[in-house]
Order: sequence, then structure tokens, then C-alpha cells
Amino acid sequence: MNELESKARSSKKNSDNLSRETGTAKYLDKEYYKNYRTWRKKNTFGYYLDNDENRLTYRDGFGLIKQYPEAEERAVLNKANGIVVFTLMIYTLITVLGSIAIPGFVSNTDIKVGTNYFRELISGSEWTVLAFLFLINVCSRLVPFVIILKILKMPLNIMLPLKTKNRKIIYSEALPAAVMNVFICFVLNQFYLHFLGKTGIDINITFELPENRAVLVLTLLLETVLVTITNEILVRGACMQLLRQFGDGYAIIITSLITAVESFDLRMSFCLFINSLIIGYFTIKTGSVMTAIVMRMAMRAFTILLLCMSAEPAPDYAYVHTAVLVLAGTLIPLIIMCVAREKNNDRMYLDIKDTFLSDYEKFMYFFTSPAVLIWLAVCFAISMCTVPMKI
Repeated sequence: MNELESKARSSKKNSDNLSRETGTAKYLDKEYYKNYRTWRKKNTFGYYLDNDENRLTYRDGFGLIKQYPEAEERAVLNKANGIVVFTLMIYTLITVLGSIAIPGFVSNTDIKVGTNYFRELISGSEWTVLAFLFLINVCSRLVPFVIILKILKMPLNIMLPLKTKNRKIIYSEALPAAVMNVFICFVLNQFYLHFLGKTGIDINITFELPENRAVLVLTLLLETVLVTITNEILVRGACMQLLRQFGDGYAIIITSLITAVESFDLRMSFCLFINSLIIGYFTIKTGSVMTAIVMRMAMRAFTILLLCMSAEPAPDYAYVHTAVLVLAGTLIPLIIMCVAREKNNDRMYLDIKDTFLSDYEKFMYFFTSPAVLIWLAVCFAISMCTVPMKI
């Protein structure tokens, strides 16, 4: 009897240690968590934390790796950062070269299409432009995703966790937070644009909507649905699931930076960074990339709505209407979130467990990496070529 009780206590202890390996393990699907640990144990791009809650030690499947686990975490972190940047450079090359190469490729045909170098705007017939934008947006995200999937040899159900442990959070907290954040960022971005305006950048964000109604509907679907799904599959799927083994906080911040930088638009980068922080938080909170997709769709839809409203000629009372809309768009979702949190007895913060390296060290290794510096320099150069300047 004592032997059975001892085994039961030992089993319970291992179970408890498993749930405490990372503070956010309770948000994860058990099957995903088990498979993720197995992948980290066997793959050179991952590491495995020992079950002993008092000693976080790396294993490679055959025993302890070395006496100093900090060195191994640093080595694995640099590998992971390198593959992420490699993936992002592929995305950048496809986006830029696609805007230049496609018009050149079809120049000898009857199709008339042109591009102003790094700009997203492609001139030509509306149907042709839509087809090229579809091709560039899909290929620039899915090709890097397939490449990183092959390199990491990570099972698809780990790289794209779709099971949501608590679906109520998506509708009661995540969606209201997405809507509220759009309106808050709309206000904060006015101060950010005011600062950019002093540097000579034209802060007036303008865009042309297709005149053909069918093309208009398909363009909106492309921007709000297809681009959102493919982008979140790459960023919150491949990149975040790889980086979260070094801490969920690290993964959230780096993927938010990726979203902001790869927009190639200095005027929208601030809003995109803040939005991505919120999306990353709820992705970890629910344990599902589906949350990120739903939130990003809502954010893009409301952002397009606000941009369309700002593009219209403003009457004298437009500021009053805008103020009322922003106030309602902020307070109503906030009330919904507060009621839901009180009802679900949910906490605001994530219980994120530290790894051997401090957050400062991890971010320093990222921002001092030659590959990261080259990627940031290339994206900044593209952004400067894209952003319009005051005449």
C-alpha cells in the first residue's frame, strides 16, 4: 500500500512539475504541449527543460548537455534567431522582387502593368492589379512558411496550434480588446504622425479604392481575410512557436517587432507594433493561432473603416463624430472585457517563467546579431523608399 501511495505521489509530482515548466502551460492543449516538448528534446533548434522545478536543466534526449546550460541556451537562441531572420529575408525578397519582376516579365505581353519600385501600388487594369497583389501576398508568406517548416522539421500541429483551450476568451476578451485597441491606436498614432511630420515625411495616408465593385469586394477580402490568415500562419505560427521556448514574453515582443518592420510603412509601424503585442498576448492566453487570425481580421476591418472615413472630405462637425466613435469604440469593449473577466475570475497578466538567460541578454543577442542588423537595415531602406516625402 505504501508503495502504491509513493508511486501516486511521484506521479502527481511529475505532473505538477510538467505544468510548472512554463507558467503559461495551463493555457496549452495537453497534446500540443507533449509534442512540443518531444520536438524540443530531439531537434537542434530546441531545448528541453528538466522536470525538476528547482533545477531548469537542458537535455538532448541522451542526458545532460553540458555543465553550463546558459551557454547552450545562448547557442540555441542564436540558431533560432538566425532561422527566423532567414525566413523574413525570403519574405522581403519575394515582396520586393515580385513588385519589380512581375511587371518586367509581362512587359512583352498585352498585359499593361507597372510599379513604382518598392511601392505596393501597381498600375494597370484593376483585375490585373488584384491578381498580382494576390500572387505576391500569398507567395511572400506561404513560401517562407514551407521553408521554415522543412528546416525545423516541426510537426504542423505544433507550428500551427489551432485547438483553443478556452474559447470564451476569444469572444469575451480577445475580440473586444482588438476593437478597443484599434481606436486607442488611432488616437495615439496622431501624436506619432505629428512627430514623423517634423522629419519631412508626408503623414497623410491616402489610398485608392477600385472603381469596379467586384474588384473592390475581392480586394477587401484579400486584405482582411487572406493576407491576415497567411501572415498569422507565418508570424504567430512559425516564428512565435519557435521563439516561445525562450520565454513567451520574448516571443510576443519579437514577433510584434517583425510585424511592424515588415509592413515597410513608417506611418503605420507604431500601430502595428501595439496591435501585435495585444494579439500575441491573447494567442498565448488561448494557446491557439486561430485567436490571432480572428483578432487580426477584426483589427484590419476596423482600421480600413477608419481610413475610409478619414479619406472623405471632413465637414465642420467631423471631429465631433470621430470623438464619439472613438469613445464608444473604447468604452464598450472595455466594459465587455471587465464583465467577462469578473465572470470568469480571470487574471490580466501571464505567469511567464524565466529561463537561464535574462530578458536583457536575449534581446541583446537578437539586436546585435549581424543577420538581424542586415535585415533591419534592408527593411528600413525599403521603408524610406516607400514612404512619401513632403514636396
